[in-house]
Amino acid sequence: MSLINIPIKYENEINIENAGVLLAPLGKKAFIIAGVTAFEKAGEKLAKALNDAGTEYKTEIWKGYPTQTQAEAYGKLASEYGADYIIGVGGGRILDLAKAASEKAGLDVVTVPTIAATCAAWSTLSVLYTDEGKQDIYFFRKRSPILIIVDKKLLLEAPERYIISGAADSIAKWYELNTNFNANKNDFALRLQLAVSKVILDLNENEYINAYIKGSLTQEILENTIDSNILLAGLAGSIEGKVPYGGLAHHFYNQSTQIDNPNKRLHGEVVIFGLNVQFAAEGRADDEIRAYLQRLKKLGLPVTLADLGLDNKQAVTEIAERMSQRITDYAGSGNTLLPELIERAIYKVDHLGKGLE
Repeated sequence: MSLINIPIKYENEINIENAGVLLAPLGKKAFIIAGVTAFEKAGEKLAKALNDAGTEYKTEIWKGYPTQTQAEAYGKLASEYGADYIIGVGGGRILDLAKAASEKAGLDVVTVPTIAATCAAWSTLSVLYTDEGKQDIYFFRKRSPILIIVDKKLLLEAPERYIISGAADSIAKWYELNTNFNANKNDFALRLQLAVSKVILDLNENEYINAYIKGSLTQEILENTIDSNILLAGLAGSIEGKVPYGGLAHHFYNQSTQIDNPNKRLHGEVVIFGLNVQFAAEGRADDEIRAYLQRLKKLGLPVTLADLGLDNKQAVTEIAERMSQRITDYAGSGNTLLPELIERAIYKVDHLGKGLE
């Protein structure tokens, strides 16, 4: 049996300040969780929408990582306030915190992304961390957000690094899912996930990246990339079947967060390096990986361990060991994923990246 858990409404044609008509039916009191920069960019616009809706609201600004403790605390505050729903305003970490807090409080959640770097606005998943930024647990809402407000004008005002990172994160989904296809060709949910992920791949890898490199980006391509990063990537992750999510790219990101690193990169920036680690583990030709890295470098994405702030043997060894211990669903390599194999793959990508002009 398969389950598709999707939002009630994904709105991508209005600006935040005009969203009052969408918020009015949701209740009379809203509890807002926002990031610092996000609130500076969107706070007044959201206030106008809530005022137009006749909705009372309370705002909390958060600048740390989304943690279990903070999700509990904000869930309690929202309940004490008598909120009818919670609104998350910001990037992936803030949206994950708002989703987790709303689940703790038994409330609906509205997500307002201010960068297009992940599918967090759509997903039922919240990735929770420790206070130090190390990944802690996956936490799931029972229901998707009731409303997603995607203000493309606002999202395109953010630094281009975020949409590039979102494209990198989204691209990895097809390659990761496809590792399980040969052994599960008749699984309907997997085929549906792959179909959606193939659209993402075509939009981001073939249209967005090609246009970026050629200097021929259009408004239409940029807006399609936003929807790909949020809507399509979220939809692919919303399809739940019997086959577990495969691949190494996100596993590499997850375990890299366990390393003390003052130069942490965006989620998608690390994921795309991890995707190349997957390519190396699969035994893809050096020339193929090198060509892929060359394209990524033109977008300012990391192609070496130094780019990630992970250029020391202890860090690489620990990441490889932790990945080997935790990966139980990867079918992309004919070899057992021993730490030595993963470590060699990591160093191969680093070596190829260093050799680029």
